[in-house]
Amino acid sequence: MPETLFTKRLEKQGLVRRERPKSNERKLFLSLTEEGEALKEKALEVPEAMEGCLDLSDEEWTQLKALLDKALGRMKR
Repeated sequence: MPETLFTKRLEKQGLVRRERPKSNERKLFLSLTEEGEALKEKALEVPEAMEGCLDLSDEEWTQLKALLDKALGRMKR
């Protein structure tokens, strides 16, 4: 999904605000709404919650992180 469609979708959901300065309308500033900030705070709790749900050793956590990083890297191509 192109970034502009993604941004418009987040705005429609009430998570971000898009603002263009009058001095340079080619620029676009994004900021989180109160709803966006609340969702961000919930998202920051996910890693700790996941750690509590999974019974993995330190080595297994390292392997899992490496695999997820690799997968994310491939998705960005």
